[in-house]
Amino acid sequence: MPVYDYSCEEHGRWDELLHVSQSSTSRHCPKCGNVGLRLYPPVSKHRVAFTPHFNSGADRWFDSKRELHTWCSKNNTGIKTNTGAITFG
Repeated sequence: MPVYDYSCEEHGRWDELLHVSQSSTSRHCPKCGNVGLRLYPPVSKHRVAFTPHFNSGADRWFDSKRELHTWCSKNNTGIKTNTGAITFG
């Protein structure tokens, strides 16, 4: 099942693991119940090695691999990604 990203004006982004038949252009925010809109990834002509995503370990969004690496270095930590653990020391 795919993960869909949604955004609430009050609480920001969240994602949900949903069956394709359950996905829609809007969902209710799990925190406040307001309607949040589905976010669609940017279209690119080239395949990239990094897709913007929310990392629950860091409790924030990362838009690039450089941003992820910088955050890990500053916080002296590694975080798990879909491709495995990234560690810095």
